[in-house]
Amino acid sequence: MHTERIGIFKKENPGKDFPKFVEVSAEECKRISAMLSQKFLKDTYSGLDLLSQLIKKSKRQSNVDATLESFSLLSVLKENGISVSEDGYVDYYRLDRMLRMRMQDIDSYFPYLFYPSADDIQIFDTTLSWMIFIAHDGEVFIL
Repeated sequence: MHTERIGIFKKENPGKDFPKFVEVSAEECKRISAMLSQKFLKDTYSGLDLLSQLIKKSKRQSNVDATLESFSLLSVLKENGISVSEDGYVDYYRLDRMLRMRMQDIDSYFPYLFYPSADDIQIFDTTLSWMIFIAHDGEVFIL
């Protein structure tokens, strides 16, 4: 996690701790990426190729803008009939820089996890049965 983001959170929320998260190891990221590739693509892709192929298969959510203050990750997922497990992953790059944290915390602390114009992120839960892609301009895609 970018330490400056936690610093901003602490500055804006004195006395409050940022929720617990775990930085996923490189080995675990590779394992998760391989599982996603097999599950959704029935093939072996990695890095940018994997991410590009997954996004191609996803569906754009035309009336959703993740840059809006009213954006709720869990609401968007619920509206799409997606149930979530307790824990989830936030990926900041090519499925090789992941955080694991509670899905409720990902939703509640979303403004500190996603910075519009700077980030393209992927979020999915431990079931690996769905993914949500959030582009730097706020566009949202679901697979």
